[in-house]
Amino acid sequence: MDHGVSGSAINRPGLKKLMGLARSRRIDGVVVLNLSRLFRSLKNLISTLEEFTELKVCFVSIHEQFDFSTPSGKLLVGVIGALNEFTRELIRENTILGLQHARSKGKILGRPKKRDDEAILNLRHKGYSYSQIQRELGISRAAVCRAIRGSSKTS
Repeated sequence: MDHGVSGSAINRPGLKKLMGLARSRRIDGVVVLNLSRLFRSLKNLISTLEEFTELKVCFVSIHEQFDFSTPSGKLLVGVIGALNEFTRELIRENTILGLQHARSKGKILGRPKKRDDEAILNLRHKGYSYSQIQRELGISRAAVCRAIRGSSKTS
């Protein structure tokens, strides 16, 4: 299992471990719920399944129900793999277009800033120390420093 790693990434720790087990002949088979959970690239799908065949590792996809050892199974894998890759690219493209559209409408993207520069500067003008400002506003000392440094009104 790979937590927090994109399925499209080539270097996935879980996949590397699985391939190591297959290459060392410590497993006889691999069962996945769905092809798209293991592969997002058609090239990676085909090369990995061919390697499994060479290593005599049985590969089963529960959802697609295919047998990679037959010509029709290989065709089905290719078609499903191509569709999965196409779907992934469509999702990626739509996400990028959506973000561009949001930016063009003035939407501010990303994590909201936790610091309020005006509040930091007001407290500093009242004589609060950096540590007191930090505790009062529940922000990091670095955020206090950046806000004060970024202001032309430093005291």
